[in-house]
Amino acid sequence: MNLGSIKPVLAALALFATTSVVAQKTQLTVYTALETDQLKAYEAGFNKVNSDIEIKWVRDSTGVITAKLLAEKANPQADVVMGVAASSLALLDTQGMLIPYAPLNLDGIMSQAFTSKKPVPDDAGLGITIWPL
Repeated sequence: MNLGSIKPVLAALALFATTSVVAQKTQLTVYTALETDQLKAYEAGFNKVNSDIEIKWVRDSTGVITAKLLAEKANPQADVVMGVAASSLALLDTQGMLIPYAPLNLDGIMSQAFTSKKPVPDDAGLGITIWPL
């Protein structure tokens, strides 16, 4: 066997394998009821800090997203849930489906944004919209 003729093939395969690994991004599946035009700003901000992660948006109404999450309870498909009604998040929380999360800038977030009176980081969610009374 002539190894000289195999070396270019091996080099090409090594380059292809290296390129494939570098090109792959981690995928983050986000279930949301936010409107498509709202998602653009969130995605742009996220991508500035996390260029190695690709967001896969699953967008529908709050009711459909909630039903989908409940149906997938035993085998969750979503990594993140955002932009659904607080009542849906409360239901998911009572089902033990939410994982507590504390963002890096937690001290800068108003206490009215929290979903519970539990001390952080045990809080299962934060509001993204606060309406004045």
